[in-house]
Amino acid sequence: MFLSILATLAIGLQADAPESREVDRIIRAHEATITAIRTIHVQVKSFAKKPTVLGEGAEKQNSQYDWYFDDKDDERIRSKDLTQPRTRDGDEPGLKDIANAKNQFRALLKMDPERPPPLGEFSMSKAQGVMAPRQSGVMALGQVPRIHCLWEIDVGEEDLSLAKACKAAQTVKLLRVPSQSPSGCYELRLDYPNLGLIVHCWLDPKAGLLLRRVDHNLAAKRDRKATSNTLEVMGFESYGLGTYFPKEVNGRLTEGGRTMTYRYEFEVKSINQPLPPDTFTVKFPDWLHVVDSGTGKIHIWGADDKPRRTFNTSKEFNDWFTPRFVEANGLNRTSLSGRLLSWPVLASVLAIVAAVIALFVRRRGRLGGVR
Repeated sequence: MFLSILATLAIGLQADAPESREVDRIIRAHEATITAIRTIHVQVKSFAKKPTVLGEGAEKQNSQYDWYFDDKDDERIRSKDLTQPRTRDGDEPGLKDIANAKNQFRALLKMDPERPPPLGEFSMSKAQGVMAPRQSGVMALGQVPRIHCLWEIDVGEEDLSLAKACKAAQTVKLLRVPSQSPSGCYELRLDYPNLGLIVHCWLDPKAGLLLRRVDHNLAAKRDRKATSNTLEVMGFESYGLGTYFPKEVNGRLTEGGRTMTYRYEFEVKSINQPLPPDTFTVKFPDWLHVVDSGTGKIHIWGADDKPRRTFNTSKEFNDWFTPRFVEANGLNRTSLSGRLLSWPVLASVLAIVAAVIALFVRRRGRLGGVR
């Protein structure tokens, strides 16, 4: 009986072997096209039409970011949320400049280095810095460029390469080859029954088997509505030597009967060209308050891009900072809590910022990378 079961399984495996080999070949060719890009600087603009009570609203640009990376896994994203304007104090709440390079992760938040707010020992600016040991894996940094350009697939709580997405799937089915597909693509279906998720992928043989389209279909559960999301490349640009990159990606997200359309425009500034030496360097300005999320220390930064003063704990920082801030601004402690709630607990706020950055790095809980 046991040998009979093994024989049946062996027959099944043999029957699936040619398809499995073809899927492996497709994945290898797809990955080779991506790794052919060794360095890149691309500017990405994000637009969306959100539903209103009168139907679909007008399209608006909601963000813009520059993405840099190289084959050493150094990466930087300089992003601006266009829905958050500059404040009267000179802060830029929508700005993030974040790099994961060499041996360190750095983030400069809420500040435009070209138009910096007034900074000083007891500055009112809410500009913030975060540093940490280099983060492992691919970082999202508040934006998900590899999802936006369809280099990766959103699977539940992870952004995965096609190879890893196929490995994580319970079943992978080659639905059509280019001669059978109306789009002229290879079509794969990836099933994740534990997530209630089905992902349908189209890979374009005319663009090095890059993903041309990805459909996510997430089944309804008690705590969520059925959701579908489509990302589709509207055209690839060839940069020679087997390199391609999308010109534009259009998306459509439907949840609970409501639909939002969105798109990403890509402007490649350079590809496989040497990047300037300081590309992956985020410099903290003089007097910026910086939290080290790896050690819990808080620094007041110096002009030489090194800490001018360091505090080992938030209590140590608060004990030093609060009385000096009160005196410098002609305040008293009782009025401080009413007028400047965040300052006596600045260290705690910065620690929260560090946690938020960690959430960006591990960005979870959205389908298809809508931003």
